[in-house]
Amino acid sequence: MVSRQQQQQQLSDETTPLIYPINEDNTRAVLELRWFIRNSLSVVGYYALTLMSRTVGVIACGHLGSTELAASALALMFASMTAFSITYGAMSALDTLSSQAWTGARDKTLIGIHLQRTFLILGVMYIITAVLWLNATRLFLTIGQDPDVAHYAGLYLRYYLLGAPAYSYFEAIRKYTQAQGVMEASVTVQCVVAPFSIMLTYGLTFWMQLGFVGVPLAQSITYWMMLLGIVLYVKMVRGSQGWGGWDLKASLQDWPLFFRYAVPGMINAVSELWCYDLLSLGASYIDVGEKALVLAAQSILMSLDDMTSSVGWGISTAAAIRVGNQLGENKIPWMAIATAYIWAMISGSITTVILWLLRYQIAQWFAPASNDDQDMVRNMVISLIPLFALYLVAKTIGNTCTGILRGIGRPSVTAWINMGSYYGVGCPAAYAIAFTAGWGLSGLWIGLCLAIFSAAGMHTIYITNIHWSSIAQKTHNRIKHEEERITSSTS
Repeated sequence: MVSRQQQQQQLSDETTPLIYPINEDNTRAVLELRWFIRNSLSVVGYYALTLMSRTVGVIACGHLGSTELAASALALMFASMTAFSITYGAMSALDTLSSQAWTGARDKTLIGIHLQRTFLILGVMYIITAVLWLNATRLFLTIGQDPDVAHYAGLYLRYYLLGAPAYSYFEAIRKYTQAQGVMEASVTVQCVVAPFSIMLTYGLTFWMQLGFVGVPLAQSITYWMMLLGIVLYVKMVRGSQGWGGWDLKASLQDWPLFFRYAVPGMINAVSELWCYDLLSLGASYIDVGEKALVLAAQSILMSLDDMTSSVGWGISTAAAIRVGNQLGENKIPWMAIATAYIWAMISGSITTVILWLLRYQIAQWFAPASNDDQDMVRNMVISLIPLFALYLVAKTIGNTCTGILRGIGRPSVTAWINMGSYYGVGCPAAYAIAFTAGWGLSGLWIGLCLAIFSAAGMHTIYITNIHWSSIAQKTHNRIKHEEERITSSTS
């Protein structure tokens, strides 16, 4: 006769899993980390190749002359402030809408409707961009730019305008593919296009002797090649499941929904860009006798920021997609969020260690010490790299936080936090430490560090206090209503 204790032991043996929950959690965590590493590196690769392609254009302008180089820098800054940063911010709405719809909607082609709606909105924005860029020379002269620089900058923008819609549409399709988990599409296209872009820039500018206009013309052609490449990738490889054909009637609906997420994204992009511009402007007022040297050091640090920020952008994009996908499935994305933080800290720390170990080589690379001035610039950069490395860790974590909030559908929270951090903390502190305390360029970067740490901290506090069941339910209801409206419009 079997005793009650033996029966309970037998029942326990039959129902106890072979792998205990803690091991299941460990396995999930490892799989989640592998997902983040693989997919974030794909996005990092895309940004790195894009930056390389643009850098080649800058180098080509530098070989043409100082006026051409200054004009290209002015044109690219104007393009970023008036179009690309705003467009990129607007398309961050797709990180929310498409990632959630892909896993939450019964009809997966809902993300295709979001893409078509984005195309229409980008078309309207392009008209406004065209008016600004075609009159850029007048604007530059009005604000007192050198006439030659203003002329060349306006010319650059006229040829750059030819490729602007292609770049915007490419970015929209990139968001569409990423929502489906097809993260490798954009980097695959760039691996093919980037070498052609470099050869095209050289060929048009020097071999065909088009000179200055060859640089923006090559970039515009590159953008159309990128657009064609990603369309072919979606059609022939992966990513077509979310496309259900053109539906103009459905695309004209729910524009307020799009702008609910797009406007905060625009504010985020523009506020960050303008904050960095203000700090660079502040650098021009430090030590009037050494103004050129301080500006040179600041330029090197900003170039380093461009090169290393792709790590944070990659994790941010991956986090937005992963969190959005899991909310669409009505799951609480705690594991994804925790893993995103861990990977951000690991990758940020690795980048920091590399910068620290190579700080002398990096400074020598940007500023070869051929004279006393270059030696001073090099020493300034070396002294600031430890502070820059600390800033980079916080920025990587901060970018990850903004990605998580895009996936949740709370970009407005990021807008408020960033505005408060950059303009309530960062800029005042930077100018006070740099000028009142007399710390110079170090003071500007300390202020920027305070802004980044403040933003990362406030984001983290907000994320840890989110009512997840409410977020998941609202996401489910919104997707359901979107599907019902589209169904009623087509019936």
